[in-house]
Amino acid sequence: MNNETTLKDKWVVIPGFSSGTGEAITKALVRDYGLNVVGIHRGSYKEQADTLEKYILDNGSKCENVISDAAEPENIDTLTNLIKEKIGSENIHMFVHSIANGSYGRFVSKTGDQLHFKQINKTMQAMAHSFVYWAQHLYHKELLAPGARIVGLTNSIPESIVNGLGAITAAKATLEVYTKHLALDLGPEGFRVNLVKFSLVETEAIRIAFTEEQWNGLKKRLSRVTPAGRLCHVKEVANFVSVLAGPNAEWFNGATIDFTGGQAQSIQNSVYNPRQGELDVGLKKNK
Repeated sequence: MNNETTLKDKWVVIPGFSSGTGEAITKALVRDYGLNVVGIHRGSYKEQADTLEKYILDNGSKCENVISDAAEPENIDTLTNLIKEKIGSENIHMFVHSIANGSYGRFVSKTGDQLHFKQINKTMQAMAHSFVYWAQHLYHKELLAPGARIVGLTNSIPESIVNGLGAITAAKATLEVYTKHLALDLGPEGFRVNLVKFSLVETEAIRIAFTEEQWNGLKKRLSRVTPAGRLCHVKEVANFVSVLAGPNAEWFNGATIDFTGGQAQSIQNSVYNPRQGELDVGLKKNK
């Protein structure tokens, strides 16, 4: 543990903890604060979840490893009842919403990729609405410890338009609005609600969505539009979320914190300067 805190007996609840960003955040919070973990996952990466549970226990923290769809309202009710039974009241210092279950497709299409209403509803439920439902249950069942932090995860997609990502864009935009209102509702109680917006990171789930050639091309293009010239690492996201658990982040509230490394504001530069430092669109260079 790197930080001297009073969080050793407190808990973090992370739906979607078994792999990718959720896994990295779990490890960072255990490492930095010794937080105990309620990790929830759908069972798709059960072996990884079991390995992560061992990591948590080996590092002196407790772990409740639960298989459930944490996006469904009835499951959220059941899960929060279970959590209260297992850890008691006012013991959750942090809740991290790491649920990613969106559908790809167009809203209107003749080519067979038109989104069905069930796909749109599922995307909105998993990636936006469930954030509110979790906050409601955690609050009303008195599970949140004094000064608890509620954190959502988002990306820069809502700032632009990417073909096929309409439902996910809508969900992420909704999540940002929910964060502001929850911060307003819960702020007087001493709780903090924020979003961390980060650029694409390499995870197993992302990699299986692309062929090797597609991934290498995407990685190259995104690296080009990022000032640092590379993709963000999942551990960097995890380390920053860990900062939000600490005392120095208490004043963040209702914020969508830009952790894209400048990528979001650099995209137009890549259009006007496809090769960095050159105006390659017919514009005259100043002499």
